[in-house]
Amino acid sequence: MLVLLLFFARDVLFEAETGYGLVRKASEVAGGAMSRATGMARFAAIPAVLAFVMFWRVNGWVSWITAAGVFAGSVSLVWFMQSRGALFSLAGTLVFVMLFMGKVPRVIAIVLFVLGLGGGLDMVPEQTQTYVVEHATRGTGVEGLKTMSGRDRIFRNAWQAIQEQPILGYGPQADRRIIGENAQNGLLYAWLSGGLLGMLGYVGGMLAAWWYFLKIIFGKFRMGSQARDMLIMTGGILAFFSLRSYPENTAALFSVDLLVQLPAMVYIAMLYRYQTEVSQFFGAMNIRAD
Repeated sequence: MLVLLLFFARDVLFEAETGYGLVRKASEVAGGAMSRATGMARFAAIPAVLAFVMFWRVNGWVSWITAAGVFAGSVSLVWFMQSRGALFSLAGTLVFVMLFMGKVPRVIAIVLFVLGLGGGLDMVPEQTQTYVVEHATRGTGVEGLKTMSGRDRIFRNAWQAIQEQPILGYGPQADRRIIGENAQNGLLYAWLSGGLLGMLGYVGGMLAAWWYFLKIIFGKFRMGSQARDMLIMTGGILAFFSLRSYPENTAALFSVDLLVQLPAMVYIAMLYRYQTEVSQFFGAMNIRAD
């Protein structure tokens, strides 16, 4: 899908310093304009996460170079598209997956986290810091993150509409029909469209998936290296969309986010069930699972 998007955008892509202005608006979708830059950044972020995990796990120069190439290309595309939600969510996701990939990646993740908090920013030239901040925030600077391009106003409007119909909601695409714009938040959209019951189902599913992930990753289950790598990849996908659910709407039906997020949630739940049944079987047979 990402390759197809790049093919269709080939005539306008990479003609400027940012892809946000070049492929920003398309025809109306459900009453609102669609941002191609944001959508393409989402498609690029997922292979970036997968390739990043593979980079640390694969053996052989060919596999290593392939994983590094896919990662570098995907991250470059996310950076070029200048989607703030995808940029910050991807950065947080990469640090997250490194925590579960062994001692060296874990140490690097902790160092990067400390640097991100400002403890080592003096090591980076001021000109570079300014460029990164200006590009990542699309010129709005740190102050622009407080309002998030008017999202604070959108959140208030969505919350006011929710209070008028809190239990049942207004149905699919409620944000477009009721407040006239994208709700820009997964939880608010789920509540606005599905009411309290729908929101609890959406949030409950995410929390359950996270609970199963933590139970597996910190549990006593015996897993092969490939199965564990797959779990980390899937957890990375879940982390990306969980982080992204605050500045963007990840709950819309048939959206890019939900169509990738839901299979990840189901996979983690099924893996937990399988690992539990295997452990119970070996326990009943009094056989070591490893």
